[in-house]
Amino acid sequence: MEKALKRKRITLYRRFDNVASPPHLFNLQVRLAKRIIEAELQIRLGGNKDTWGYHLDRLYALGDAMVWALLSQFTIRQLGRYESVRTSLIGQEGDYLQTMARYRSRAQTSIYLFADLTRCITIGDIIEVVGDDEIRIIEIKTSIPERPTAEQMLSGRNGRQFSKLFGSPNS
Repeated sequence: MEKALKRKRITLYRRFDNVASPPHLFNLQVRLAKRIIEAELQIRLGGNKDTWGYHLDRLYALGDAMVWALLSQFTIRQLGRYESVRTSLIGQEGDYLQTMARYRSRAQTSIYLFADLTRCITIGDIIEVVGDDEIRIIEIKTSIPERPTAEQMLSGRNGRQFSKLFGSPNS
């Protein structure tokens, strides 16, 4: 089984080496997400934790490599500045692949990095690479009302993330 998993990783590595456009990068990230979900599911179902865990670590290393290939060290340090609890892709509300699919048409012309496919980005859900020194952090919220009030936006997890990024309103 280890050889089969290694072949799957090598296929992804080769695709990474040949990324030539935003759509290629997006498609690689979709494939990576499917492999991560597969590994998490095997671990959950009682598969060999050492084998599948190693495979999962190598998959996340590929996600990190994508980030390091596209962003500056300073930006990566800022995006990974805060420790967060790592949630599995299969454990997230809704279907992670469906969330990714919502960005397929935009990824034809823009570069998007999906934070949950990495271990080095701990802020935001999606990072849009706008330019050499410019990114846009996108948060995907399934529990926010369509027209949230200021109180709703600044309470709970949203409020904590806002405070981390911009400082506490009392400081």
